[in-house]
Amino acid sequence: MCPPSFFELLHSSTFLEQAADRAVGGPPSVPPATGSTPMTVHHAVDLTHALSPTSPVFPGLPAFVVEKPLFTHEANNVSINRYTVTDHCGTHFDAPYHVYAGGLKTDEVDPAALVVPAVVINISARAANEHATRVTPDDLLAWERQHGRIPHGAAVLMNAGWATRIDSAAAYINADDSGTFHFPGFSVEAAEFLLHERAINGIGVDTLSLDHGPATDFAVHMAFLPTNRWGLECLANLDKIPPSGAYLFVGVPKIKGSSGGPTRVMAVW
Repeated sequence: MCPPSFFELLHSSTFLEQAADRAVGGPPSVPPATGSTPMTVHHAVDLTHALSPTSPVFPGLPAFVVEKPLFTHEANNVSINRYTVTDHCGTHFDAPYHVYAGGLKTDEVDPAALVVPAVVINISARAANEHATRVTPDDLLAWERQHGRIPHGAAVLMNAGWATRIDSAAAYINADDSGTFHFPGFSVEAAEFLLHERAINGIGVDTLSLDHGPATDFAVHMAFLPTNRWGLECLANLDKIPPSGAYLFVGVPKIKGSSGGPTRVMAVW
């Protein structure tokens, strides 16, 4: 965890709120009011699973591969490694271009859209018994009754308690005998509510896909990403951050022309 003084120097609550506003076309930036209070950060939580050859990937995609090192400390006094990796493995970012040829690529996403308020929708109790359950508009409205309106520019994150399965690809994918996957995701109705009724930047899940496991049409991807909003998949530690009040920092790799990439995601409050 970085010391609070680091965040106090770089980030104020006013800056963070304005960044979220700019990303979704909100009010223009204005200087902080005289005497405004800097944001003091007491907590920083990593929402990223460590990427390794055993990290679950969507069936049909190649696994992460660690190649023979190019240089080692023993032979060269320096370490340089080489990996084979797709842009959709481990904890990763879905850029709009992932499903929409006219969408933004990772190098084109506005940085202000990557520093946003975090909203955590906890469906873990339901998901423990209903493995293919989905976040619904009712879940979103229930969150708002407790915490207030979903903030402008937010990222809405589903906590299904699925991160505990990450060490077993079979448990994470959770396929039945017919090959149908069973894990939670967003409903298309929830995605459309967030698109049309709330001004947010992205959605994220602690499962393999924004769509729930049985989906074959990937309706959530197709409804959400072509609006030049983004998604995060395979998140970790969503049970360790508050349902409201944290800010998300999305460290997507800036690879020219990419549709996504393994991403370091941090929450602070």
